[in-house]
Amino acid sequence: MSRKTRKRPTRKRSFLLFELLLSMTLLLLCLFPLVKTHVGIAREELKQIQALQHEQEARAVFCTLKTKLHEHAFSWEQLMQGVHTDLYTVKKLEQSTKHTSESGMILGVTLHLGKDTFERTVYVEKALDHTR
Repeated sequence: MSRKTRKRPTRKRSFLLFELLLSMTLLLLCLFPLVKTHVGIAREELKQIQALQHEQEARAVFCTLKTKLHEHAFSWEQLMQGVHTDLYTVKKLEQSTKHTSESGMILGVTLHLGKDTFERTVYVEKALDHTR
């Protein structure tokens, strides 16, 4: 047998650390834009969900306030001076003189929920006293 026909044993070459780091870097550079977009979308959706939850809480507090106004939980004098609680502040914006000198008023309600502030207006008429 001649030397040409002999098969040389093939030597397996291991990966160099540099090659491995280079391939990982290229992989991360390709995946980063794909992941960044989805992370940004998830953050924006979370902000929108929190804004909707705060709006829902504001509506619930406003409904309880309207219920209290309907049940006459506050006197007319209290409403004239303004009502302040932990969640909301009620103050008189304008007075109406439809039938009598003090028949109704427009109230400004400011709801404080965390760092968000919601403002609403409500019209309240003075209840007639039928006990006389």
